[in-house]
Amino acid sequence: MPNTGVMIHARRPPTGGGAGILCGSEPEACCFDFIDMTAVILDTGTPANNFTGNPNDLLTYVSETDTGSTPDIKWIFTANNLWESGTGLRTSYDTGAPGTALGVKIEREKFNPVEMSNDLTDASWITSNMGVTFNATGPDGVSNSASTLTANAANATVKQSVADPLGISWTTGIFLKRRTGTGNIDITDDDGVSWETLTIDSTWKRYTGAVFFTGTSWIIGLRIVTSGDEVDVWGFESQGNIVAGTNPLTSPMPSIGPRGTGDTGPHRGDDDIQLAMSATPIPDCTTSGDEVTIYCEVLAGSWYATSQPAVISLDDGKTFPSDSIRLGMISNAFVGVADGAVGDQGACFGTVLFDRARHKWALSWGEDDMRLVVDGDTGGGPFAQTDQTCDLMTNPLTVMRFGRASLDTHWVGPIARLSIFPRKFTKAEMITLTTL
Repeated sequence: MPNTGVMIHARRPPTGGGAGILCGSEPEACCFDFIDMTAVILDTGTPANNFTGNPNDLLTYVSETDTGSTPDIKWIFTANNLWESGTGLRTSYDTGAPGTALGVKIEREKFNPVEMSNDLTDASWITSNMGVTFNATGPDGVSNSASTLTANAANATVKQSVADPLGISWTTGIFLKRRTGTGNIDITDDDGVSWETLTIDSTWKRYTGAVFFTGTSWIIGLRIVTSGDEVDVWGFESQGNIVAGTNPLTSPMPSIGPRGTGDTGPHRGDDDIQLAMSATPIPDCTTSGDEVTIYCEVLAGSWYATSQPAVISLDDGKTFPSDSIRLGMISNAFVGVADGAVGDQGACFGTVLFDRARHKWALSWGEDDMRLVVDGDTGGGPFAQTDQTCDLMTNPLTVMRFGRASLDTHWVGPIARLSIFPRKFTKAEMITLTTL
């Protein structure tokens, strides 16, 4: 994809505003637009590093628990309003606002022990007064990939006994689409001791049940209250390692077959996206005069899987504690942190937000100080602090991690754009950079 926004000449800050900045007019930069799926590296010192193209051709993207060199299968919502499976970095779109691109969605490790999530005609599903066929078109647009349920009597049910040895917390996810009728559609995760009524319509939508905690077995199910009503079902699953209020369902991971002995079902590892800093013009931050500015555009809100999720981390490649500069959140507040070999050197805190709205923030770092700016505000708004003193790194920074940090703190949600520059922007430049 051509980069039409990069001009290599006078050093002035990239522009703010609604469009993604990519590299602006900076002569050296490392930039990623995950809306347009474009990556640009400008390196005057090492021209062999220069790159313009798809991020998939530049970044190392695997699932953290894999031993191979590719990520696990992930489903994304596309611009065509369909769910699509794949393994590369891809732009995910907003299910609540179709056509709105979100960027690359970072996700945590999950399990789904439910058998045959799409085909409810399988013997693993037990029906009562429920007719089931497997010939509906699913939310992926594939014919004969979803089940149709028909209530042959009032309070018809379909259930599955789920067993898993992990003993972690679980929640139910299910795609539903009403065919006929107006009666209640309910789901359960405790064999019908309690039912949760869902409000569904004639379009495919994904619904989430309440987080529940269990031992090693439970029974999920669906009930159609009114005789004659019909619904289509796809992706009926339980996802494990869910923490109430902080760790929502990841993208679908439907089971398409029965489980064998000891099989925990579909398993997706943590997203692990990296780039060696030697492939960029960004310094290792150990030498006097080394400087860095990091800019990001994300959706902020209750996506978090950990207490300190990182949108991006530059670190020394070691397991925490490590030397690092990272941009993310602590206690759900925007933050920029510089860690030294003996602990935190400093942290700049910004606004606490749970709005799932688009925000821009930037961190500048040098051997003497660092500064945080969020949405063009340097502290006139509700900020605890914006400037901190700091020192050079003890160990050289060697790796960029996208959507996580070395202390295993993952961002859970979409990242639209990231840009890293080998100089410290002024406060005025950072205001321009982050103004919405």
